[in-house]
Amino acid sequence: MKQERRQSPIQSRRSYMRSQTTRRTRLACSAAAAAALCLAFCGVSFAAEAVVEDGTVRVTAGTNQVSFAIEKGTLAIRGEGIDIERNGTAFLLSSGDGGAKLVSLKDAAKAAGELDLRNAEALVAVVTLYEKPQRLAVGVLELLGRQQTISVPLGQLGLAQDAVFAGYDLTKNSFQGPLTGAYSRVLNGNELALVALGQAGAEPLLLSTSRSTAGAEPDLGEVQWDAQKKTLSGTSSVEADQKYELRLFAPPEPVRLVAETASVSPPDKDAGVTTDVMQTRQWLRVFLSGPKAQQVNWQVTFAEKPARKAGAVAVKLSATALSGRRVQLRCSSGGEELLLRRSDGAVLAVNSPWIDDTTAAPDTEYTYTALPLSWAGNQAVLATATVKTPPLPPLPPLPDIYLADLQPEKAVNGWNGDPRRNLSIDDNPLSIRGEIFQKGMGVHAVSELVYVLKPHYKRFVAVVGVDDEKNDAPSGSVTFEVYADDQELLKSDVLTPFDERLGVNVEIPAGAKRIRLVVGDGGNGNGCDHADWANAGFLTLGAKPEEPVAEAPAGFAVLFNGKDLDGWDGNPQFWSVKDGVIRGETTAEKAAKNNTFLIWRGGELKDFVLKLKFRIQNGNSGVQYRSKDLGEWRVSGYQAEVENNPGTVGFLYHEAGRGSLVNVGDCVQIDATGEKRIVSQVSDKDALVKAGFYKDKDWNEYTITARGNHLVHELNGYPTMELIDDDAAGALRAGILALQIHAGPPMVVEFKDVWLKPLTANYGKAVRLFNGENLDGWTPSSDQVKDTFSVKDGVLDDTGNPAGYLRTTADYDNYVLRVQLRHLTDGNSGVLCRMVGEDKVWPRSIECQGQKGALGDIWNIDKFPMKTAPDRPNDRHTRKMNLSNEKPLGEWNQYEITFNGSDLELKVNDLVQNTATECWETPGKICLQAEGAHMQFRNVVLVPIEKGK
Repeated sequence: MKQERRQSPIQSRRSYMRSQTTRRTRLACSAAAAAALCLAFCGVSFAAEAVVEDGTVRVTAGTNQVSFAIEKGTLAIRGEGIDIERNGTAFLLSSGDGGAKLVSLKDAAKAAGELDLRNAEALVAVVTLYEKPQRLAVGVLELLGRQQTISVPLGQLGLAQDAVFAGYDLTKNSFQGPLTGAYSRVLNGNELALVALGQAGAEPLLLSTSRSTAGAEPDLGEVQWDAQKKTLSGTSSVEADQKYELRLFAPPEPVRLVAETASVSPPDKDAGVTTDVMQTRQWLRVFLSGPKAQQVNWQVTFAEKPARKAGAVAVKLSATALSGRRVQLRCSSGGEELLLRRSDGAVLAVNSPWIDDTTAAPDTEYTYTALPLSWAGNQAVLATATVKTPPLPPLPPLPDIYLADLQPEKAVNGWNGDPRRNLSIDDNPLSIRGEIFQKGMGVHAVSELVYVLKPHYKRFVAVVGVDDEKNDAPSGSVTFEVYADDQELLKSDVLTPFDERLGVNVEIPAGAKRIRLVVGDGGNGNGCDHADWANAGFLTLGAKPEEPVAEAPAGFAVLFNGKDLDGWDGNPQFWSVKDGVIRGETTAEKAAKNNTFLIWRGGELKDFVLKLKFRIQNGNSGVQYRSKDLGEWRVSGYQAEVENNPGTVGFLYHEAGRGSLVNVGDCVQIDATGEKRIVSQVSDKDALVKAGFYKDKDWNEYTITARGNHLVHELNGYPTMELIDDDAAGALRAGILALQIHAGPPMVVEFKDVWLKPLTANYGKAVRLFNGENLDGWTPSSDQVKDTFSVKDGVLDDTGNPAGYLRTTADYDNYVLRVQLRHLTDGNSGVLCRMVGEDKVWPRSIECQGQKGALGDIWNIDKFPMKTAPDRPNDRHTRKMNLSNEKPLGEWNQYEITFNGSDLELKVNDLVQNTATECWETPGKICLQAEGAHMQFRNVVLVPIEKGK
């Protein structure tokens, strides 16, 4: 079975090292410095143009703009997140005619101004990291988001044009050479490559180390070669308990140098510094490690061995183009060490008779030349082969409607959480064979995406293939299938990282209800099967979408039929139905002398969830619930505020009663005497306004939830207020529903999609499990975690370490538990429910997952009896039903967990993400987990469900 290769933190794309190489190998340079070099170029793709003003080249590609300003003999690179000045910097430009040149600093602006980059094939900056006699380290930045091979003459870099050079690729973590004539590199879209070059001769060369300076320059220091003793010595800074690596070239000719020993000075040895040596032919790695950070004096001793002499051999070479970007070569070498040089300068190693060149360009003629692997510069041509690659098949047209902008009905992924929108499954830009795609879905086999089809969706288009993040894992293989309902529209052959992207353009049968996109594992397990549905979506072919008719969610009754006011009662002077919506309007001639209401006559509301949309042009309105009918279209009761004021829309008012109850952002508790107290915050009012929680003069959606004495308002998915109302005289437990026109200046307010879900459970009095002041009512799972949890600024703070949990002292069985939680760092946590038995790391319970990116998942811990949907569980873990709807890091999410008998329902931000049945109905603790992430919790409110009453 194929095994997934996990990435180290430096390899993670969370650092925004977007190149294909930096995302899978440890950088020899400073990761932060390399990221700074690369950041501004991430996401740049396709059409570009350059403008030259006052010596500054401004390049715009996609949504990114980068400037290259020639200032006093340096090239200053500026852009979003980047600010670099370098001496000895050069600028490589390549235009649509295929010509390329490395221009001097003083001519860079002029050269850029002469190029029409709208049709450019390449645009690359070459940045000098350090420069010494016949030594150079450069960073090469691809700017247009497409794969290309660059070839820079060594003479233009200031090196000897005819000499032989050894190199170390700092991003691929590999040696290179022999290099003659030019430095060549295949760059994928938006890729950063760092390389150190040194002229080969009779002495060993220190090419690179595993440490870099703040400027991304390899930390080489000063080294000395003693020709008599055959020793190379130097001084390096070694970090505590970390291997420090020296990367050296040991000349194989005219005599062959072989490392015999590596040693450190006696004081360093006494301090515990150790050495290790690994040599493969001319390449040498020396490792130093010690218990503390210190300067280490090291020495490598070499022995001279006879150089390997090449024999006279007849070499046969043939080339076959397998696709536009893949050439297969066969080379019979007779046992000699060879290399192949492509006509554009790229070099391929010959490690077997069959060589796969997967970096060719489409529609291009190449000549491959077989050369002896020689460091003396006398590379005689042994054989040649010429081949022309075919052009790539054209891409399908871009969709009118992208899948990434739609909500799938079903989203199943084989690894690493949910499918990704506009990113690969490892959170990188979507990339297939070096081509960057800005839109699409990244998945991992075995995967299934299901979308509801609309009548104006006529064709499905996509570009599919294995993502480049696994092009170092040839075992990755996938198939792509497209179904309209049960009708197969496409089934691809098995695709690997070396296969070309496949264009998809299929007709959607008339009347089809759903499209299903399936990625299979290619028949050899699903390890490394990272697949992309790039540029995926629908063509409408000019068809107009039908006016959407909103459908009430399951369990909701429709209170307004969209045609007339059947079931509603109000003053006909002010209330009507126009264009399918309820319209309340007053004018100067027809003014409302008092607040007047449109009353729903379908019965009283007790416990419920109410959803409706409103749009108000001016004036003031509201949604009345649990209200009393006072006659003449007047009411008294709870009112959810409606007005064009982001500071007040969403607050709770008691019409013709207690007045203002809860302001926007507050959580309030009213005691039996009627005294109000702000006990917490459900949101920050300023942050709500900044986030655009209210849409001015546009449609807004209210969700109002009432359970017993507990009331919640949400506006467009944002919580605006929460109330626990224990007022003996003023609290309302049932009443009518009505819509308001406020007395005053002329106004217009509209309502539509009025849906009601009655809640039939018998709710008791809501209680706050966390009082916002201390940890009364809670107990740590062990003494080790008592300092993990604390109260800060009214929230419960969880540092995440050491691992454990905070549990309630009381037991609870049936309830609705609402808790706000947020991640301050990535990592794991959770809410454990119905926890029974002894305290231990994983107590017997049901866990509502608290891992970042996995809110909505549930876990069965210690064989807690329960049953989940058969299509989603993976052993004890049941993934959420939908794609993640979590808020970004640092923002509050709302968990709502309902245990009603043996049934469990888990909502994340008002979306049902999971359910379970046949749960063991037993009283148990509620626990907040510490499991690595720095978390915060607030508004932990429990509404009991009382049985048998």
